[in-house]
Amino acid sequence: MEKTRRLVSRALEARAAAKIRVRQPLGKLAVSEKDMPPSKDRAALLSIIADEVNIENVMVSNDLAAGEIKLDTTLTQELREEGFVRDAIREIQAYRKEQKLRPGELATYRKKEKVSPKYADIIAKNKDQIQHTTHTTIELTVDESFKDLRSD
Repeated sequence: MEKTRRLVSRALEARAAAKIRVRQPLGKLAVSEKDMPPSKDRAALLSIIADEVNIENVMVSNDLAAGEIKLDTTLTQELREEGFVRDAIREIQAYRKEQKLRPGELATYRKKEKVSPKYADIIAKNKDQIQHTTHTTIELTVDESFKDLRSD
């Protein structure tokens, strides 16, 4: 378990060096075969690493030295959207806390600032998930002057 903690620490350091916050999911992390226990415990430890570092796929590599990791910091559009949805959920949960709402208590969140059509599209695409997770109805004001941001 100590090796697992060190791998998590190294991966988090790599995220910090790349200036990618932990809430932003990443696609791949490779860890050294030499740092992994026998196969019966391996799946559980890889799952722990994936959860702690917010990685979709943790792979074991024979090409890395003991203690070495390789973090893929490529952000696909899907990963960016997932990170944006997590940020939206966090923002709504902070709002709920500020309003002293209890878990499960229904509420409506009205975004005070106007949002770009691009982000409104992401929210619309994931609205059911966000509303279900936060027990909150979302209302947004879209600002069409942000059209140039759609190309991101």
